[in-house]
Amino acid sequence: MSRAPFPVVTLRNDSRCACCRYWRILVDGVIVGQTADTAEARVCAEELAVKPAAAAQLRDTCAAEDA
Repeated sequence: MSRAPFPVVTLRNDSRCACCRYWRILVDGVIVGQTADTAEARVCAEELAVKPAAAAQLRDTCAAEDA
């Protein structure tokens, strides 16, 4: 699978039910953060989207920790 020329940031709702929100922030499919706060998740994802070098570094760090 080829990578995009920049890291792809995704905000995913992984809630198990409608009453309990749970967000995961992913960069190129690697989970780099999680929170129950919708606003916090959105801000984090937006910041990573405009800072590709930081997003790539965070992705690589989290991927290495999971390996």
